[in-house]
Amino acid sequence: MRSLTRWVLEIPKSTHVQVLGLIIASLLMSQSARAGSIAGQVGIIATVGSGAGAPGNYDFRVYLATGEVICNGMNWAYLNTTDANYSALVASVLMAKGVGSAVTLYFNQVGAYCQLSWLTIN
Repeated sequence: MRSLTRWVLEIPKSTHVQVLGLIIASLLMSQSARAGSIAGQVGIIATVGSGAGAPGNYDFRVYLATGEVICNGMNWAYLNTTDANYSALVASVLMAKGVGSAVTLYFNQVGAYCQLSWLTIN
């Protein structure tokens, strides 16, 4: 045990700080976003206009027809108008809803909410 203690003490302090920083960064990253997916048919679609806080207030919300929880107790996933590929994702959701196709929603949990990152029409 003495040799291990001596070895640890011989490591430069700056290396200790770097290792600690990497550990903290990975813990924070693992808590900030959790990815997942869920399949089903599109149910309710809700949109938010500028009078209700758009852009950036969970502007386009998608619920599954079953009302099933998507992530973190939330039964909807969202897109903001500022998200990349917003128009294509919205068009895909609307098309799937219109023809009654099943979808798989892929999301990231961002804070308490589920941000739609991509989807497939099954």
